[in-house]
Amino acid sequence: MQQGITRSGLHISIPFSSVIVVALIPLFAGLLIGVGGPVVGAGLAAMLVVASALFLPINWVFWLLVITTFVLAGPIQYFGYIQKVFWLPYLIGLLMLFKALAAHLFSRRKPEHRTEKASATSVTVAVALYLITLATSSLFNAAPILQVLLSLKEYLFLIGAGFAVYWGSVHYYNIDKLLRYSHWYLVVQLPVIAYQHFFIAVKRVGPSSWDSIVGLMSGDPEGGGASATMVLIILVIMTYHLARWRQGECRTGSLVITLAVGMASIMLAEVKFAIILLPAAFGLVYLKEIVKRPIFGFSALIGSLFLAAAVLFAYQAQFASTQTKSGKSVSGYIEETIERNTGDEQINLATGEMGRIAAVKFWWRNHSVDDPLRLLLGHGIGASRIGMVAGEVAQRYRFEIGRTSLVMLLWEGGIVTAGAVIMILALGALRGLRMSYAAGSSSERAMLQTAGIALTLTLAMLPYGPDLISVSQAQLIAILSLGRILASNSTAVRGSA
Repeated sequence: MQQGITRSGLHISIPFSSVIVVALIPLFAGLLIGVGGPVVGAGLAAMLVVASALFLPINWVFWLLVITTFVLAGPIQYFGYIQKVFWLPYLIGLLMLFKALAAHLFSRRKPEHRTEKASATSVTVAVALYLITLATSSLFNAAPILQVLLSLKEYLFLIGAGFAVYWGSVHYYNIDKLLRYSHWYLVVQLPVIAYQHFFIAVKRVGPSSWDSIVGLMSGDPEGGGASATMVLIILVIMTYHLARWRQGECRTGSLVITLAVGMASIMLAEVKFAIILLPAAFGLVYLKEIVKRPIFGFSALIGSLFLAAAVLFAYQAQFASTQTKSGKSVSGYIEETIERNTGDEQINLATGEMGRIAAVKFWWRNHSVDDPLRLLLGHGIGASRIGMVAGEVAQRYRFEIGRTSLVMLLWEGGIVTAGAVIMILALGALRGLRMSYAAGSSSERAMLQTAGIALTLTLAMLPYGPDLISVSQAQLIAILSLGRILASNSTAVRGSA
């Protein structure tokens, strides 16, 4: 039996059984909620959201992932004190991964651009090596399942965005659009940074009070946060607009405002590594001029060093303690910073913190050629994780062994996995910079150059902090940069065929 509905001359037939099913769904849902209470209701709502999300266009999922990661998740976690919201970008990323795989394997519709076999490069080989060694390490070590499941999100869930761009399910122009309007992101973020600086950080006590300045990134006002990732994203946005200006694609006024807002944001948050990253990023923008037109190129480099010096003086004036040598002079601030970050025996049992060099040295002391499996492949995914479910290795120590992304990779995936990640970032950066010189348009040159520089900065941050493994924003900016480079490469290969 069918129900006929007539409207505007159209006759639509709907099976009567479908009408009954649709009518019974809310009835049974209401009964289940009545019996099970709010928990069951929340579970049903979550299932409905997931089921609905599976039917969303992949472009919508892409933008949902971007907005959630860079705009929503951080402030909700920081100001709303909802710590578990950091799962949200990863879950959307997992949905993105499923949809990208489905689109690549089963879609009959040819996407707007699709990579050819000829475009398989050393970068994709390194990505395959990374995935294979992580899986092999976890299997050989028989890593606890719960430990692996909880940590898998950091290693796998967000790469779907990169695959979608690389395979052509999501056009790489979306990334270009994202960066083209990114200066507004800096404008919106600056008041947040100012509020965190003047109203939150100043009320905290202790040597790490300024770590609570994270902008729109993830963090805890009573603890620390992803301040390094905040600076990374600021530098990527500043670099993109500088690269566009150099290509005649950006107005001088817009560039000046972007640089001013970016510099103000960096100066309000003490991330010392920015002093090195800033001239490195801007220097790479003018790398070609440094080689071919040394006077002009070095003039630009000196300008970037001047900006880095301004950051240094601002940090020393704001954040150095007057009771230590760092508060007496800039040279004392530099000396104390170097001592604090290069001490190879620095382990604070009271706070559980380790120095960066100390963390690498500690890993080396606990591995040798007598146990080649763990030296080369590590202890499995999640072995160094901390939290309610601590990793198998982390449980043995009273301090945090995963001080940086590099050390986490060494503990969990060994030398092979750490080497694969370094290869991915280094080869991707080199490919992006090389392709930018041969790009056919000024906008493409600026985009590829920025993507290559973003990967270079991410590579430099591997031994600095845990952001690439632990922070979704840092992961996504690197993944999108790599996907953008490889997608452009596939187009170039197809065009030359």
